[in-house]
Amino acid sequence: MSAWAVYKIRDLMQSAQTDLKHVASRLELHGNVIIKRWRKKSVEKRIGLLRAVMPDMPEAPFSLLYQQKRLTGEDRTLFNDLWLLPYFDLQSLSEHPTRLLSMLHYRTHYGAEKWFRHDAHQLRVPFAEGSLHIAYNPHAVVAQGERFGDLQQWTLQPAHRWDVIGFPRALVTFEAQAKLAGFLRVFVDSLLKDKPPTGNDDWVALVKRDFAKSTPSSEDVLSGALERPFGSPPLAIWLTSTSRWAQTEPEQVSSRLERARSSEWLLHQSARIRSDQYLRIMLGHLERTERFVWLMHLTRHVVSSEQEYTAGVITEEKYLRSILLLRRALKIFLGILTVDLQGLVAMESTFEHHRCYCGPGYYPVTHTGDSTMHTVDLLYWALCRLQERWPNGPSYFNDDQLLGVLSSVLSRKAQRGRISDEVYDHLKDISALSEALTSLQNHTPYSSSTLTIRQSINLSTATKG
Repeated sequence: MSAWAVYKIRDLMQSAQTDLKHVASRLELHGNVIIKRWRKKSVEKRIGLLRAVMPDMPEAPFSLLYQQKRLTGEDRTLFNDLWLLPYFDLQSLSEHPTRLLSMLHYRTHYGAEKWFRHDAHQLRVPFAEGSLHIAYNPHAVVAQGERFGDLQQWTLQPAHRWDVIGFPRALVTFEAQAKLAGFLRVFVDSLLKDKPPTGNDDWVALVKRDFAKSTPSSEDVLSGALERPFGSPPLAIWLTSTSRWAQTEPEQVSSRLERARSSEWLLHQSARIRSDQYLRIMLGHLERTERFVWLMHLTRHVVSSEQEYTAGVITEEKYLRSILLLRRALKIFLGILTVDLQGLVAMESTFEHHRCYCGPGYYPVTHTGDSTMHTVDLLYWALCRLQERWPNGPSYFNDDQLLGVLSSVLSRKAQRGRISDEVYDHLKDISALSEALTSLQNHTPYSSSTLTIRQSINLSTATKG
């Protein structure tokens, strides 16, 4: 076993632990001052402080994604340090001061082990695309339990249940945790340069109110992905049903068919493509309802399997098989919905100016090489990138980031009015499944996490339409 590998992991863990303990002690002594000084700063002064703490922090949300798309070969690792903390940018942290305050609490309250799966998931795409500096070692790293951080031989079953993780991916995850802990330490110390008064009663009250976070309904927010790194670590699997999948009225179908028949994009397609699109409109909601009921069945099976495994009724292999089956089903259904999105976006009159003649047909520009598309039309850029994730394999962006882009853009009324309710509902369906898949991927079967179904589909409406 490589002595260097053992030392490197231990060093990163110790560094993060030391920095977070320092932050926790500062919060305990000076929590009130930290809240007051950070909140009372203007946006410009917050940006100045953030630049002093992390000089290379991206200017705006998703700006790292734009740059990464243009890089090839060895240049991909130029943004290694920024990819370790992909949820940081000057604009969002300065305009939403509560985010960093919330992160200070949740990162010091929960240990590195609780956050490990989440942090590894955040690095999934840059790791797969070669955007991070990678060091290799044949061993695996224990990802949960009393031996957290130890090296051992890689074996299949522990890897499937996330008891262990391969050394290369584990190393970049520990690097990310150490970098974040170091950032939080310098950030807090920057707010407390003088000899501040002690007191943390305001801080304790803010923690009890969960940082005064609002709880908008699912109808108000497309995706909460951007807030996830600043809240508590994910502890459950959520699969939220949406009854609108089962409530498509005949009048709505007729309206969608009428709009499709007047679509300039469809008018330039072959008769077969037009017929296929009309059939999707007429039968698509029934197919989605059937698939979702199946997903709910698989989720309930995972819940019952966990209970049976805990009671010793079934074997570990059967329990893991139920989790993998649900994960595979979610990926397939998510891919189908993403493919369907292309036809829906193509029929939106809002985006007709983005059409082009390519080869034998008339297509929407979904693969533009123009690196400035995001500055011209961020909404369309995000929709195009979301379509690219399937069936061509991993893209440079994971679903969470893209849905975060769309959620941020569509939170503005002017942008929300640019797309039809049909497209927005479709995006909400994609978001619900992406949230379920993310929470499943973050789940560690033998930790204190629990499996939860947030809401069951109303089967009485399943045949309506």
